[in-house]
Parts: sequence; structure tokens; C-alpha cells
Amino acid sequence: MNAIQSVGEIQETRNYDIFKFVKGNREINRSHVNRLKEKISRRDLKEIPILVGSLDKNGKYPIYDGQHRFTAKSELNKSIRFIVVNKMRPDDISDINTDNSNWVSKNFLNKFVEKGNEDYIYYKSFMENYGLQNKFSVTTTILNNSSRRERAQEEDFDRGLFKVADKEESEDTIQYINKILTEIDSSKCKNSFFYYSLLHAISHTGFNRSHFLKKVEKLSAKFKGATNSQEWLDIIDRVYNRHNQGLKKFKPIVFRDFKTNK
Repeated sequence: MNAIQSVGEIQETRNYDIFKFVKGNREINRSHVNRLKEKISRRDLKEIPILVGSLDKNGKYPIYDGQHRFTAKSELNKSIRFIVVNKMRPDDISDINTDNSNWVSKNFLNKFVEKGNEDYIYYKSFMENYGLQNKFSVTTTILNNSSRRERAQEEDFDRGLFKVADKEESEDTIQYINKILTEIDSSKCKNSFFYYSLLHAISHTGFNRSHFLKKVEKLSAKFKGATNSQEWLDIIDRVYNRHNQGLKKFKPIVFRDFKTNK
């Protein structure tokens, strides 16, 4: 039987000033901190340490894992137990937390924005400027100039490989979508299912955006009751093609190649 070895020394302190947060780590979630404070107040599991890197040139330990626990305990004036991990790098933080299902797209966005990645900086401003807050998959699809959601694109986003395909085309697309949303009850339509359906529709050869916008202005009441992408596509199809007998250049939209995003 192999002998048990001690490979990491747990240290303890109430000197909170010797620690610092790492750029690119998750933003502090106040709700999570408050929940932790309640739990710690009931029962403080002091044995669970945070992970920190080696002292930097300013004599600070960068917190690699456990920043929410650190915040909660420091606000409660509780001692901090920590382990110095010399071989971990800052970029390993997201890998650890992804394995624990704790990282989401917002965390990856902030990570690469803080690293100065211009594509992610533009991504963030695009999302904020056009009312796409927290619609990461939709934003990624539009900025890739794609007509449908692609998992590979989202994986590239998480890895820091995202590139904006064409800013002008993306802005034309979202401005058009927002014009449509101003004509209908956006509280019922401003969801990912609707965005994907409209993106798919406008990608079809022969789709006339001006024609559809005029139809929407007249038939805005039709945009309700859909619960998935295919149902929204059916509504878009009916509205677009209603009473179009005199418009020979407009062909009915074919949606059979669309995979419903559920």
C-alpha cells in the first residue's frame, strides 16, 4: 500500500489585505456571497481552504479559486484558510470552474474583455447597445453572420477564439430585427426562439425585408402564442406570404431545412 504524503500546507490568517482578486475570474455575485454568509454564520466549515497563487511582486496572494468564500468570510471577520498552488496559472481558473459547471458565457466574456481582446470588447458593446443582454447564443450567431445556432461557435467563444465576421452586416441585421420588435408585442417575442426564427427567415433568397416589415406593421397581432422556433417560423411564413398574389418575385419561404432550437 502506498504511503500517504502531505503535499500541500494549509495556512490560516485574518489579514485579508494579503490577498487580491485575479483579472479574468468571475465577477463577484452578491447573492451568492450573501447565501454563503448565512451558511457560514450557521456553521463555519473552516476546513475548506481557498486556492491562491504564489506571492506577487506586491506581496499579494492572487485568489485562483474561492473568491466568493473569501469575500463572505472576510465580511464576517472570519479567518481564511488557504493553500498556495505554485503550478496553477490564472487561465486555469476557468477550466476548473467549467468542470464544476460554475462558469457561464458572461464569465468568459468578462475574462477576455479584461484581457483586452477587441472582438470580445465589441461583442459586449454590441450586446449592450442592441438590447441583447444575456442573449449570448443569439449574439454569437448574429456576429458570426450565421442563420442558425452553432455549438462550435459557442465553444470557440468560451475558448477565447471568437472573431466578429462582419460588423456592418451584423449591425444591419440586428437593427432590422429591432425594427420588427418595435412593431409587435416584444414581451411575447423577445426570446431566443423568435430571434433564431427571424434570422433563418431573412437568410432565404428572395426574402424582402421591406416587404416583411410592412406586413408586420399591418399584422402585428399575429405574433403571439408561439412556444418554439418552428411555431414562430410558421407565423413569419403566414404573415410574409399573406395576399401576395401580385408579387410574383416573392417566393414562399421554405423552412423544411430548419432545425428547431429547443
